[in-house]
Amino acid sequence: MLKFREALDECGLFDLGFVGCKFTWHKTYPDGGIVWERLDKAVCTTEWFNLFPATKVKTLVCASSDHNPILVLPDGISLKPQRPWRFENIWLEEQGCHDTVKNAWKTISSEPPMPRVMMKVDTCKTQLRDWSKNSFGNVVSALVEKKKNLKLAEEDATKGGSVEFFLQLKSEVADLLRVEEKMWQQRSHVHWMISGDKNSSYFHNRASQRFRRNSITELRDSRGRIASSDEKVSKMIVEYYNQLFTTSNPHDIEEVVQHTKKVMSDDMNNCLTRNFSK
Repeated sequence: MLKFREALDECGLFDLGFVGCKFTWHKTYPDGGIVWERLDKAVCTTEWFNLFPATKVKTLVCASSDHNPILVLPDGISLKPQRPWRFENIWLEEQGCHDTVKNAWKTISSEPPMPRVMMKVDTCKTQLRDWSKNSFGNVVSALVEKKKNLKLAEEDATKGGSVEFFLQLKSEVADLLRVEEKMWQQRSHVHWMISGDKNSSYFHNRASQRFRRNSITELRDSRGRIASSDEKVSKMIVEYYNQLFTTSNPHDIEEVVQHTKKVMSDDMNNCLTRNFSK
Protein backbone atom coordinates (compact mmCIF):
# COMPACT_ATOMS: atom_id res chain seq x y z
CA MET A 1 0.00 0.00 0.00
CA LEU A 2 2.93 2.32 0.72
CA LYS A 3 4.29 1.79 -2.80
CA PHE A 4 0.84 2.58 -4.23
CA ARG A 5 0.68 5.85 -2.30
CA GLU A 6 4.20 6.73 -3.41
CA ALA A 7 3.16 6.10 -7.03
CA LEU A 8 0.16 8.44 -6.59
CA ASP A 9 2.41 11.14 -5.14
CA GLU A 10 4.93 10.67 -7.94
CA CYS A 11 2.19 11.16 -10.55
CA GLY A 12 0.57 14.08 -8.69
CA LEU A 13 -2.72 12.24 -8.14
CA PHE A 14 -5.10 12.37 -5.17
CA ASP A 15 -8.21 10.44 -4.14
CA LEU A 16 -11.59 11.97 -5.05
CA GLY A 17 -13.39 10.23 -2.18
CA PHE A 18 -16.84 8.68 -2.58
CA VAL A 19 -20.59 9.03 -1.97
CA GLY A 20 -22.71 6.06 -0.98
CA CYS A 21 -21.43 2.66 0.12
CA LYS A 22 -17.87 2.74 1.42
CA PHE A 23 -16.86 -0.70 0.12
CA THR A 24 -16.45 -1.85 -3.48
CA TRP A 25 -15.52 -5.52 -2.94
CA HIS A 26 -16.49 -8.35 -0.61
CA LYS A 27 -15.62 -12.01 -0.07
CA THR A 28 -17.81 -14.56 1.70
CA TYR A 29 -16.62 -17.70 3.52
CA PRO A 30 -18.36 -21.05 4.08
CA ASP A 31 -18.57 -20.43 7.83
CA GLY A 32 -20.70 -17.33 7.20
CA GLY A 33 -17.89 -14.80 7.57
CA ILE A 34 -17.51 -11.90 5.15
CA VAL A 35 -14.74 -9.43 4.37
CA TRP A 36 -15.42 -5.93 3.05
CA GLU A 37 -12.81 -3.74 1.34
CA ARG A 38 -12.66 -0.60 -0.78
CA LEU A 39 -10.40 -1.67 -3.63
CA ASP A 40 -11.59 0.78 -6.29
CA LYS A 41 -10.78 4.48 -6.13
CA ALA A 42 -11.03 7.42 -8.49
CA VAL A 43 -7.98 9.69 -8.60
CA CYS A 44 -7.11 12.81 -10.58
CA THR A 45 -4.53 15.54 -10.95
CA THR A 46 -4.84 19.05 -9.57
CA GLU A 47 -5.29 20.46 -13.07
CA TRP A 48 -8.20 18.11 -13.82
CA PHE A 49 -9.82 18.86 -10.44
CA ASN A 50 -9.60 22.61 -11.08
CA LEU A 51 -11.64 22.04 -14.27
CA PHE A 52 -14.25 19.92 -12.46
CA PRO A 53 -14.25 20.97 -8.77
CA ALA A 54 -17.79 19.65 -8.19
CA THR A 55 -16.90 16.05 -9.07
CA LYS A 56 -18.68 13.31 -7.14
CA VAL A 57 -17.70 9.62 -7.13
CA LYS A 58 -20.69 7.35 -6.52
CA THR A 59 -20.48 3.68 -5.54
CA LEU A 60 -23.03 1.64 -7.52
CA VAL A 61 -24.64 -1.71 -6.66
CA CYS A 62 -23.93 -4.88 -8.65
CA ALA A 63 -25.77 -8.13 -7.91
CA SER A 64 -23.85 -10.32 -10.40
CA SER A 65 -20.33 -9.73 -9.07
CA ASP A 66 -18.43 -9.33 -5.81
CA HIS A 67 -17.19 -5.97 -7.14
CA ASN A 68 -19.27 -2.80 -7.04
CA PRO A 69 -18.51 -0.35 -9.87
CA ILE A 70 -17.87 3.32 -9.23
CA LEU A 71 -19.26 6.16 -11.33
CA VAL A 72 -17.44 9.49 -11.71
CA LEU A 73 -19.84 12.44 -12.08
CA PRO A 74 -17.87 15.61 -13.01
CA ASP A 75 -20.94 17.81 -12.37
CA GLY A 76 -22.20 15.79 -9.43
CA ILE A 77 -22.23 18.40 -6.69
CA SER A 78 -24.17 21.44 -7.85
CA LEU A 79 -24.14 23.38 -4.61
CA LYS A 80 -24.33 27.15 -4.41
CA PRO A 81 -23.85 27.81 -0.72
CA GLN A 82 -24.36 31.22 0.78
CA ARG A 83 -20.87 32.58 1.24
CA PRO A 84 -20.14 33.69 4.80
CA TRP A 85 -18.60 37.09 5.44
CA ARG A 86 -14.86 36.86 6.06
CA PHE A 87 -12.28 39.25 7.36
CA GLU A 88 -9.38 39.07 4.91
CA ASN A 89 -5.92 39.05 6.49
CA ILE A 90 -4.58 41.03 3.53
CA TRP A 91 -6.77 43.99 4.58
CA LEU A 92 -4.43 44.59 7.53
CA GLU A 93 -1.84 45.88 5.07
CA GLU A 94 -4.18 48.67 3.96
CA GLN A 95 -4.53 51.87 6.00
CA GLY A 96 -8.14 52.16 4.91
CA CYS A 97 -8.96 49.01 6.87
CA HIS A 98 -7.63 50.48 10.12
CA ASP A 99 -9.47 53.76 9.55
CA THR A 100 -12.73 51.94 8.80
CA VAL A 101 -12.51 49.90 12.02
CA LYS A 102 -11.72 53.01 14.09
CA ASN A 103 -14.65 54.96 12.65
CA ALA A 104 -17.05 52.06 13.18
CA TRP A 105 -15.93 51.64 16.79
CA LYS A 106 -16.49 55.34 17.53
CA THR A 107 -20.23 54.94 16.94
CA ILE A 108 -22.16 56.39 19.89
CA SER A 109 -24.96 54.30 21.37
CA SER A 110 -27.09 54.37 24.52
CA GLU A 111 -27.49 50.58 24.55
CA PRO A 112 -26.25 48.45 27.49
CA PRO A 113 -22.59 47.27 27.26
CA MET A 114 -23.03 43.90 25.52
CA PRO A 115 -25.68 44.99 22.97
CA ARG A 116 -23.48 48.03 22.30
CA VAL A 117 -20.49 45.77 21.52
CA MET A 118 -22.60 43.57 19.23
CA MET A 119 -23.95 46.64 17.43
CA LYS A 120 -20.42 47.98 16.87
CA VAL A 121 -19.24 44.61 15.55
CA ASP A 122 -22.14 44.54 13.05
CA THR A 123 -21.43 48.15 12.06
CA CYS A 124 -17.76 47.32 11.61
CA LYS A 125 -18.60 44.32 9.41
CA THR A 126 -20.96 46.38 7.22
CA GLN A 127 -18.47 49.23 6.78
CA LEU A 128 -15.58 46.85 6.05
CA ARG A 129 -17.67 45.13 3.37
CA ASP A 130 -18.44 48.48 1.72
CA TRP A 131 -14.82 49.62 2.02
CA SER A 132 -13.54 46.38 0.48
CA LYS A 133 -16.00 46.64 -2.41
CA ASN A 134 -15.23 50.30 -3.18
CA SER A 135 -11.52 50.53 -2.35
CA PHE A 136 -10.10 47.02 -2.40
CA GLY A 137 -12.24 45.72 -5.24
CA ASN A 138 -12.60 42.24 -6.66
CA VAL A 139 -9.06 40.85 -6.82
CA VAL A 140 -9.82 38.06 -9.30
CA SER A 141 -11.58 40.24 -11.88
CA ALA A 142 -9.02 43.02 -11.43
CA LEU A 143 -6.20 40.53 -11.98
CA VAL A 144 -7.77 39.22 -15.20
CA GLU A 145 -8.19 42.77 -16.52
CA LYS A 146 -4.66 43.80 -15.53
CA LYS A 147 -3.17 40.75 -17.24
CA LYS A 148 -4.99 41.61 -20.47
CA ASN A 149 -3.70 45.18 -20.30
CA LEU A 150 -0.19 43.95 -19.46
CA LYS A 151 -0.14 41.74 -22.56
CA LEU A 152 -1.18 44.66 -24.77
CA ALA A 153 1.34 46.97 -23.07
CA GLU A 154 4.12 44.43 -23.61
CA GLU A 155 3.30 44.14 -27.31
CA ASP A 156 3.21 47.92 -27.55
CA ALA A 157 6.54 48.27 -25.70
CA THR A 158 8.27 45.83 -28.08
CA LYS A 159 7.18 48.09 -30.96
CA GLY A 160 8.64 51.22 -29.39
CA GLY A 161 5.79 52.13 -27.05
CA SER A 162 5.96 53.23 -23.42
CA VAL A 163 8.22 50.96 -21.39
CA GLU A 164 7.34 52.83 -18.17
CA PHE A 165 3.64 51.96 -18.58
CA PHE A 166 4.54 48.32 -19.19
CA LEU A 167 6.71 48.16 -16.04
CA GLN A 168 4.00 49.89 -14.00
CA LEU A 169 1.38 47.35 -15.08
CA LYS A 170 3.81 44.50 -14.39
CA SER A 171 4.30 45.76 -10.83
CA GLU A 172 0.54 46.10 -10.32
CA VAL A 173 -0.03 42.53 -11.54
CA ALA A 174 2.67 41.27 -9.16
CA ASP A 175 0.93 43.04 -6.25
CA LEU A 176 -2.44 41.54 -7.18
CA LEU A 177 -0.89 38.07 -7.45
CA ARG A 178 0.50 38.46 -3.93
CA VAL A 179 -2.93 39.52 -2.65
CA GLU A 180 -4.65 36.62 -4.43
CA GLU A 181 -2.14 34.15 -2.98
CA LYS A 182 -2.72 35.36 0.58
CA MET A 183 -6.50 35.21 0.15
CA TRP A 184 -6.37 31.59 -1.03
CA GLN A 185 -3.87 30.79 1.71
CA GLN A 186 -6.37 32.02 4.31
CA ARG A 187 -9.22 30.00 2.79
CA SER A 188 -7.13 26.81 2.67
CA HIS A 189 -6.29 27.12 6.40
CA VAL A 190 -2.64 26.45 5.63
CA HIS A 191 -0.38 28.69 7.71
CA TRP A 192 2.92 26.88 7.53
CA MET A 193 3.83 28.06 4.04
CA ILE A 194 5.99 31.16 3.60
CA SER A 195 3.91 34.14 2.51
CA GLY A 196 6.30 35.03 -0.30
CA ASP A 197 6.00 31.68 -2.09
CA LYS A 198 3.99 31.74 -5.31
CA ASN A 199 1.64 28.91 -4.41
CA SER A 200 -1.79 30.28 -5.39
CA SER A 201 -2.73 27.09 -7.27
CA TYR A 202 -1.68 24.98 -4.29
CA PHE A 203 -3.78 27.04 -1.87
CA HIS A 204 -6.71 27.04 -4.33
CA ASN A 205 -6.56 23.26 -4.50
CA ARG A 206 -6.47 22.94 -0.71
CA ALA A 207 -9.45 25.29 -0.37
CA SER A 208 -11.39 23.32 -3.01
CA GLN A 209 -10.71 20.03 -1.23
CA ARG A 210 -11.76 21.61 2.07
CA PHE A 211 -15.03 22.73 0.45
CA ARG A 212 -15.70 19.16 -0.73
CA ARG A 213 -14.93 17.80 2.73
CA ASN A 214 -17.25 20.31 4.43
CA SER A 215 -20.10 19.85 1.93
CA ILE A 216 -23.09 17.68 2.91
CA THR A 217 -24.26 15.79 -0.18
CA GLU A 218 -26.36 13.10 1.52
CA LEU A 219 -27.98 12.43 4.91
CA ARG A 220 -29.53 9.29 6.38
CA ASP A 221 -32.22 9.56 9.09
CA SER A 222 -33.00 7.16 11.94
CA ARG A 223 -35.36 5.17 9.71
CA GLY A 224 -32.73 4.61 7.03
CA ARG A 225 -34.13 7.08 4.51
CA ILE A 226 -31.51 8.88 2.40
CA ALA A 227 -31.87 12.51 1.31
CA SER A 228 -29.60 13.84 -1.44
CA SER A 229 -31.23 17.00 -2.84
CA ASP A 230 -30.64 20.37 -1.16
CA GLU A 231 -34.33 20.72 -0.26
CA LYS A 232 -34.61 17.24 1.28
CA VAL A 233 -31.32 17.57 3.18
CA SER A 234 -32.44 20.91 4.65
CA LYS A 235 -35.82 19.47 5.62
CA MET A 236 -34.19 16.47 7.32
CA ILE A 237 -31.88 18.73 9.35
CA VAL A 238 -34.81 20.88 10.51
CA GLU A 239 -36.86 17.80 11.45
CA TYR A 240 -33.95 16.34 13.41
CA TYR A 241 -33.39 19.44 15.54
CA ASN A 242 -37.13 19.99 16.02
CA GLN A 243 -37.35 16.51 17.46
CA LEU A 244 -34.14 16.92 19.46
CA PHE A 245 -35.28 20.10 21.20
CA THR A 246 -38.91 19.06 21.71
CA THR A 247 -39.80 17.96 25.22
CA SER A 248 -40.90 14.38 25.79
CA ASN A 249 -42.98 15.55 28.79
CA PRO A 250 -41.01 13.66 31.46
CA HIS A 251 -42.60 13.07 34.88
CA ASP A 252 -41.48 12.16 38.41
CA ILE A 253 -38.53 14.56 38.13
CA GLU A 254 -38.47 15.02 41.92
CA GLU A 255 -37.89 11.30 42.42
CA VAL A 256 -34.91 11.40 40.06
CA VAL A 257 -33.44 14.47 41.74
CA GLN A 258 -33.59 12.76 45.14
CA HIS A 259 -31.09 10.17 43.92
CA THR A 260 -28.76 12.75 42.37
CA LYS A 261 -25.56 13.39 44.30
CA LYS A 262 -25.54 16.82 45.93
CA VAL A 263 -22.42 18.83 45.13
CA MET A 264 -23.48 22.19 46.59
CA SER A 265 -23.89 22.79 50.32
CA ASP A 266 -26.74 24.79 51.86
CA ASP A 267 -24.30 27.60 52.75
CA MET A 268 -23.13 27.81 49.14
CA ASN A 269 -26.72 27.88 47.91
CA ASN A 270 -27.67 30.64 50.38
CA CYS A 271 -24.66 32.65 49.27
CA LEU A 272 -25.65 32.41 45.61
CA THR A 273 -29.33 33.20 46.11
CA ARG A 274 -29.05 36.12 48.53
CA ASN A 275 -29.66 39.70 47.34
CA PHE A 276 -26.81 41.30 45.46
CA SER A 277 -25.06 44.27 47.06
CA LYS A 278 -22.06 46.24 45.97
